[in-house]
Parts: sequence; C-alpha cells; structure tokens
Amino acid sequence: DGFKDANIIGAVGEDNINCIIECIFLFAYVWSVGATKDETGRKRFDKLTRELMNGGMTEDTQHYLALIEQVPPPMEDYKCPFPIKGSVYDYRLDFTLSNSSKEQGKKKVKKEEEENLASTPEEPDDRDENAKEYPVKWTQWRDIVRAMPPIPKDATFNEIIVSTVDTVRIAKLLELLVKHQKACLFVGPTGTGKSCYIVDFLLNVLDRNIYKPNVINFSAQTSANQTQNIIMGKL
Repeated sequence: DGFKDANIIGAVGEDNINCIIECIFLFAYVWSVGATKDETGRKRFDKLTRELMNGGMTEDTQHYLALIEQVPPPMEDYKCPFPIKGSVYDYRLDFTLSNSSKEQGKKKVKKEEEENLASTPEEPDDRDENAKEYPVKWTQWRDIVRAMPPIPKDATFNEIIVSTVDTVRIAKLLELLVKHQKACLFVGPTGTGKSCYIVDFLLNVLDRNIYKPNVINFSAQTSANQTQNIIMGKL
C-alpha cells in the first residue's frame, strides 16, 4: 500500500524499491505457483526455487522433476534472497513503506545533497550503505507464533484455536487477499480445520466496521437459487 504514496517512493530510493519489488515477486511466486503443493511437492518446489536463485537448475534436478527445458541462471544476483535455513514456505516478507521509511529516505536525500554541495560525493560508500539498509527482510512465520498472546483462561473448549505456523500463515495470507479485494479459494483435506480458521478470521480478525461477513453452509442439496436468496437476503 505504501507504493500508492509518490512521496514515500521518492524518499525510499530506487535501489530499495527494486529490492522490495523483487522480494514481493518472490513471495507472490511461492504463494501462487507453489501454493497448492502437498508436503512432497513443497520440498521439490523449494529445491527448484533455491537452485534457480543460486546459479540455475542442475541437470539432476531437471531429470528428477521431469522438466523438458533447462532454465537459465539469473542475469544478476538477487538483492535479498530467501535465507538458507528451512524452506521458502517458512518465510514471510517483512517491510514497511511508512512515515518512518519516508523520514529515513529524506535524511538520506538531505545527506546526499549536502555531499553534492561540498563537491565530495562518495558513490561507492552510498552503494554499500544502500545494500545494508534495505527496508525489507525475510522473517519466519514462527516469530509471529511466539508473539501471540496466551489463550484466555475463560475461553470455552470449542472456541480455542491453538496458534501454530499454519494458523498464523493462513490468517496473514487471507488478510492480505481480502484487504486487497482478491478472491481466495482455500482447499485442503477434510477435517483439518479449514472452516474454523476461516470463520475465526472473518469474525475476529477483520474490522467489523468495514467488512460484513456472510457465512453460507453448503450441502449436496444446496441449489443456485438458494445460494442467491441467502446472499441477497443479507444485503
């Protein structure tokens, strides 16, 4: 959302913006192309992704995944690749294009202007400084789990949802999609808590002053007309 503010974009700097866009693409790539993989598929996807980011796909991987064409290596190194530890599915993108970023960018621009006035620009040092101060980083989903508040003592048993990496990840991805008006199809094996997680998100996470949840339970006998009547009846 910070990209909608031209002032912030100008203050953050082109190099930082390129890094952020690159990381956004990688995150979107994992949770679009790789979103429907099972456990085995995720391991293969992780292996392929890391090879593509680190010099190109090997012939062994090409044959292992039964890929017809070889994928060339990247034209240049990634500015902020996934950490080596764990899987690409273990990480979320943590960045903020806010007033603080804007102020930092303004200070940086002011410093550069002062250096230009003094006729002593130091471009190599600026590049090194930029490389160390990207306003984006990869953090593990488990960090959010550690920061979650404890279960209330007065909570009833049927209302308890134990926070795990999966529940946190589901909630954050749903929030990202819903708040940007993107349709989402959440699928998975029967009896794994999908409905509970989604209902909890709709009723307890979203701002009820902005969003009005409309929960519909389907069965084998639910018709198209019934679905339409249910939706229209709550508008």
